[in-house]
Amino acid sequence: MQRNSPDKIVGKNIYPVGCEHIKIVFTPFLLVRIHKNRIQSGALKDYRNNTKNMSRTITLKKKIERIRSENSFFHRHAFGVMNFSQMLSVFNDNFFKFLTIYYLLAIKGIDASSEILFWIGVLYVLPFLVCSSFAGMLSDKFSKSRLFIGFKAFETVILIGAYIAYANGFVFGCYAGVFLLSLQSALISPPKYAMIPELVKPGYIPKANGYLTSASYLAIIFGTFAASLVTDFFAKDFVRCLHVAMLASVCGLISSFLIPYTEPGKSTGKANILFFVQTYRTLKASRKTPKLVLMIIGSAFFLFVGAFLQLNAIPYAIESLSLSEQGGGYLFVGTSVGIAIGAMLAGRLCRKEIDLGLALFGIMTLGIILIFTPFFATSVTLSAIFFMALGLCGGLFVVPLESFIQTHSPSEMRGQIVATENFLSFTGVLLAPFCLFLFSKGLRVSALSGFILLGFIIFGYFVLTLRKLSSHFFHFLSLRFLHPLYNLHYIDYPQTVSPEDGKFALVFKTGQIFDVMLLAGETSKAHYIYVKSKPSLKDRLTRLFGSIRIVYEHELGNLDLNGLIPKGGRPYILFESVRLFYLFEHHNYFAVLEQGLSYQLRQVELKATTHMGHPWTKLFKRSELTYRFAPLKKTFISRERERARENAVR
Repeated sequence: MQRNSPDKIVGKNIYPVGCEHIKIVFTPFLLVRIHKNRIQSGALKDYRNNTKNMSRTITLKKKIERIRSENSFFHRHAFGVMNFSQMLSVFNDNFFKFLTIYYLLAIKGIDASSEILFWIGVLYVLPFLVCSSFAGMLSDKFSKSRLFIGFKAFETVILIGAYIAYANGFVFGCYAGVFLLSLQSALISPPKYAMIPELVKPGYIPKANGYLTSASYLAIIFGTFAASLVTDFFAKDFVRCLHVAMLASVCGLISSFLIPYTEPGKSTGKANILFFVQTYRTLKASRKTPKLVLMIIGSAFFLFVGAFLQLNAIPYAIESLSLSEQGGGYLFVGTSVGIAIGAMLAGRLCRKEIDLGLALFGIMTLGIILIFTPFFATSVTLSAIFFMALGLCGGLFVVPLESFIQTHSPSEMRGQIVATENFLSFTGVLLAPFCLFLFSKGLRVSALSGFILLGFIIFGYFVLTLRKLSSHFFHFLSLRFLHPLYNLHYIDYPQTVSPEDGKFALVFKTGQIFDVMLLAGETSKAHYIYVKSKPSLKDRLTRLFGSIRIVYEHELGNLDLNGLIPKGGRPYILFESVRLFYLFEHHNYFAVLEQGLSYQLRQVELKATTHMGHPWTKLFKRSELTYRFAPLKKTFISRERERARENAVR
């Protein structure tokens, strides 16, 4: 008999004639067998479904791991994704702030403009002062990328609340929206900046900061203009205008999920409610890293200067150029564009190393341009060039400072240092209107004179900073302005034979100041010791430069070389005459440098090669200069042998 499947057996009489009595015996067995087959077939289906789900899960996990792997597209472009996301946040901050101003003016009228602008300004700055230290502490304890995603989601929630406030004409809700978006910016700023060293290689940090600064200022420009354009496009339907902000927020939130995971910080500190105390503690801890506090103050000074330029641009446009208030706003847009261009340029110039000399050059040029403001106040075109040049110098100034802070900050407190920088920066933003009030009401000077006074303040800051960073400034001037004029060749450069970086000293037998300036472009660690016979009036200028120390002949008897050369510095020893060279040798200072301080001494000899041929060839070709670094000859003479020689001569 043909075997039937269990499904076909149910409900049919399969017993032969005369054997119906067996039905009682075998029916339970068959029912059990049929039920067992059904269970097995159902389990097989469940197993197949589970296998499909597991394979899908494994495939999804592989895709996620592929995205997070170091060779993936998103990991290689992690900084670009983060920069795009933060750019949209900066855009939303400015777009929503100005959109709220226009909305409140439409509700309350133009007469309430002073009140509206005052409260918007206060609510925008207040979170950066109060919450920066707390945000820095969070950044040092948790994963920076996860905090970034969380704060981007918080931005979307704030905009949903803004829809409700706008739709119902809730004035307090509009002010609360500005405050909360500013709070979101204050919270996201420390993870954003502290994440850069974890997303890019150390050599790309200056370039990344250039792109970040440039993107931020471009977003400020686009956000400011977009608020006006969208308001006119939707005929002051402010609820529909919010669609632009929501679209930017959602796009930024989606892109933030593509940022690779960063490890949580190892900070064990606790947040202090008194943010002044937390700021003081962070600055005190930052003093352990050389130049770090100086960079933090410089970054805060930059925002003070920017805020003053923005405020003073409006009265300058009215008084000097006979423009409207909007004309002053358009002039400052040129400054923002200049900052974006300068930041990009600084990032490219600092791609090999962080050039603090570039920052000094930028702030010095900024002060000089402001001092000569009257030459640009004759026309609108020259004033536009003037404001763009100010922004360009500002971009050159701020990018090396930000790069230094992110590179040299201790990893366990990098977020707190960025938060302290934010607190001091927005303190400078608050001081800018008081400074403008002092100039206009207290000193009763015009806006043009206010720019000149600001130029002198900036130049004073430059002089004070130059004392700490003079070696970096000399390095920048030599590398960017002198080296392109010559073809330099080095023979036996000591860096190739020195076992440690910086543990060698260069000795110039005579006063070859130009040669010293050319070699200053090889390192930013140089410290110059100039041995002279007697003082002169020009020596007082050297007090401005901390890397130059003049030693006079009468001081050679009790000279402390260890105090003259800072840790990690490279001494360049220069002599006014050959006699002082031998006198320095007579006091065994070369032996102290070589044996006591473990410096390898190299005497510098210059050989210049002139061009032969047509005069035009001489004009357009660079001169050839060859430096030879020879070991210093062992001609040390003991006092006993010197006395014997003197007696023999007598």
